[in-house]
Amino acid sequence: MAVSKTYPVATMAEAAALGLRLFGENRVQEFAGKAAELEPLRRRAEMPIGVHLIGHLQSNKAARAVEIFDGSIPVDLLRLAERLNEAAGKLAKRLPVLIEVKLSAEASKSGLEPESAEAAELLERLPDLQKSANARADDDCAA
Repeated sequence: MAVSKTYPVATMAEAAALGLRLFGENRVQEFAGKAAELEPLRRRAEMPIGVHLIGHLQSNKAARAVEIFDGSIPVDLLRLAERLNEAAGKLAKRLPVLIEVKLSAEASKSGLEPESAEAAELLERLPDLQKSANARADDDCAA
């Protein structure tokens, strides 16, 4: 994965021309400004590129992240996982996520504490989220 945060679309296009296919961005707002311009590279039939979110995601930006990223969104809260699942269901999109675990004592680092109740709850509930989104979508189709 090439980390393309802070680099312009032209640089990303040059990297894609050299064979790089996966890019990482750490801010929803920054990538939102690049997304439309990168669309031809992301949707081309031969060797499309993908863009994953590699930075911390706030719950209020979950729906926008689902719209513009291809996957690997870091999740450190059950509520964030639920919001991502709901937004992905509305777009009929399946989005891979990464569970963000905090292994550092640094206050500036985010993520779940490995032995926390929040981590256990997220791990327990995560497999059911896609299933519940599919059930809601089936209900919507039946209505």
